[in-house]
Amino acid sequence: MFEYKKENKYFAQVTGSLEDLAKKELLELGAEKVITSNRGCHFTADEKTLYRIIQMARIPQRILAPLMKFKCMSVNYLSIVCYKDIHWSQLFKLTDKFGIVCNVKDSNIKNSLYASQIMKDSICDQFRDMKGERPDFSIKEANIIFNLHINENNATISIDLCGESMHKRGYRVDTVRAPLQETVAAALLKETEWDGENKLIDFMCGSGTFLAEGLMSYCKLPVDFLRKDNHARNLPTYNKEIWKEVKTEVMGNIRKLPENLIYGNDVSPTSVVASLENLKNLPNGDNVNLDNRNFKNIKFIKDATIIVNPPYGVRLKDMKSTLQLYSDLGDFLKQKCSGCNAFVLAGSRELLKEIRLKPSWTKTIKNGNLETVFAKYELY
Repeated sequence: MFEYKKENKYFAQVTGSLEDLAKKELLELGAEKVITSNRGCHFTADEKTLYRIIQMARIPQRILAPLMKFKCMSVNYLSIVCYKDIHWSQLFKLTDKFGIVCNVKDSNIKNSLYASQIMKDSICDQFRDMKGERPDFSIKEANIIFNLHINENNATISIDLCGESMHKRGYRVDTVRAPLQETVAAALLKETEWDGENKLIDFMCGSGTFLAEGLMSYCKLPVDFLRKDNHARNLPTYNKEIWKEVKTEVMGNIRKLPENLIYGNDVSPTSVVASLENLKNLPNGDNVNLDNRNFKNIKFIKDATIIVNPPYGVRLKDMKSTLQLYSDLGDFLKQKCSGCNAFVLAGSRELLKEIRLKPSWTKTIKNGNLETVFAKYELY
């Protein structure tokens, strides 16, 4: 019996520092026994709830169904287990392409790529010995993706029920330097508790990730709305009728985005064009107001939720202008924003100090390889 069948137990993989927000979202979608761990959440769910999570959870990057767990002390043992203990032909056909995503940490096996290669070869060898041919391996064009995770010599092999990472929503066709990952933007929006009762404004919108995620959240668009493949069908216990039932339910809950609810602007014309092109791929994207101007030229903002991701000044030559930008941002929030909650994702606590306002709270957020700070300001 596959591991996930024993207790209907699955794993939601998330970006580090977002585990608690992911837990909250999973519970809201009906998951039970949600336990956070490093970079993810273990949870239990019946089939209907699982399918709803796959279609609607905005924070996880992947939903995994564990097939097998075992102690793995060497590559030789990994090879033996992968060859003997899982009947791969029951999971996919010879004509399918398969892929493997692997992560190794604090184990005797040190190299993730090498571990992935060992697993791939064992799967192919089993097919060759049983079917006379080897299946094709491809990450980009895989019909089914397996996940191998080894931590402190404890290995888990899972089926990825999402395929590509769920941050790839499908709306981003144009980008700017260092765009915010979609799942991180969704998590930060959830942290703001914006519910559509007031305006959502990002006046440093870049390629429009906060705007697009705000639209998807308000309109209740499923995260796989623009994605073509349904990788949940790779689950051995996949129920097509229940999947269709959940899909019908989810699609029936979609609502229209009112005009003048979400605003975005940026000083860069290139960024505004990128936002426009990305939003065009979403229903009601043309209801998002976009403008090309410096935020300092905005006359006044009242009773709104503001969320911005200013430049971090990673490169030394940019730091002087970045410090001035944060100072200008603080002046703007203090002088031109009333009755607002403003949320700032800053590159560091040192940059945050340049705003010269006392935040209600701050939280450390992992944004790619950078450790950033998310702060809330209540503006009266």
